[in-house]
Amino acid sequence: MTATICLTFAVLLGSAGESFAEPICNKVSEDPTIGEFSQECVQSVLENLVLEMPDGFFVFSFSSEENIYVQGIKSDKNEYLVELSSQYYIANPNILDKSKVKKLIELGWNIPEDSNSNYYYLVSVKEIFKENVSKNLYESLKVFGLPQNKIDVRYRISSL
Repeated sequence: MTATICLTFAVLLGSAGESFAEPICNKVSEDPTIGEFSQECVQSVLENLVLEMPDGFFVFSFSSEENIYVQGIKSDKNEYLVELSSQYYIANPNILDKSKVKKLIELGWNIPEDSNSNYYYLVSVKEIFKENVSKNLYESLKVFGLPQNKIDVRYRISSL
């Protein structure tokens, strides 16, 4: 009887469109984890960094083939330093033409200081929870204009 009730309840929930899937990009792991290219995934990674491992760092790889990623680490009490792959690190530097670099600057990125650095900016914890940062990171990754077959999202949230 109990099994029948449980099965009936599960079927009813399933038919009501309910899902038992885990929240997207919600895993905190030292190992790269498959994600998806969405603002929601970026937001989840950022929130998990702040709430689960505030003194750690994150890497959100957009394309391993092209070596395009964003990464961040705590820099001050309530701020994180966030970096975006620069032409010095991506596999095909020609992806970032002048118009795309201009767009990144318009999105708030500081230009790399030398050939050993990435685009960067500082963000507050408050801005992370307002979803401004995830929107900016998502829009910044779109600037690269990669075709779908070159996008393979992986992320990790790790301790130092």
